[in-house]
Amino acid sequence: MSSFIGHGLAALTVYAMARPARPVHWNWLIWLAVLALAPDVDYLVASLRLPGTPLIRVTHSLAGCLALPALTSAVLFLRGERGARLGWQSLQAACAGLSHVALDVLVGVTPAALLWPFSRATFVFPVGVLPSAGWPRLSNPYFYRNLLIELGVLVPSIASLLLLRHGALGVRARVLWGAGLALLSLGFMVWAASLSR
Repeated sequence: MSSFIGHGLAALTVYAMARPARPVHWNWLIWLAVLALAPDVDYLVASLRLPGTPLIRVTHSLAGCLALPALTSAVLFLRGERGARLGWQSLQAACAGLSHVALDVLVGVTPAALLWPFSRATFVFPVGVLPSAGWPRLSNPYFYRNLLIELGVLVPSIASLLLLRHGALGVRARVLWGAGLALLSLGFMVWAASLSR
């Protein structure tokens, strides 16, 4: 699984891709972070983990990741949101929810039953391009190493996306910056892939 920092960055990215930098709608941004982190509720609610080999984590399926975003869209509709605004907010909510399983799959360790409840078949990404979240203890050196690698993969990737979406630079400068950031991210991906799983 990816770290809570990685999931939080994914929510921030979803927010920033659709909105200008100011004003920040903090309540919506915080809710997107909740949606991005929500699938890990199965650590607290054992009934969301189905026994078997491998273990099925209900909240880590596509349906599980989209349940709370769908409820969010329904609440927005009931509160009077309509048209393009409802569409954008629903899309952001769905992307925040799906970002969780996307990041976890990119770790390449834990099998995910993406099509549950329609299928119990699991999927594991063949190469881990993100490290697993190290146990968050101050005395755990692997936590810091894995967090550094995760940030090294995600921050340049996110910066590239935001540069393409909101960048005020010329085309040539955006291409050069984007290529440089992509190479930096790729270097950290290679490091992540070299870790023992």
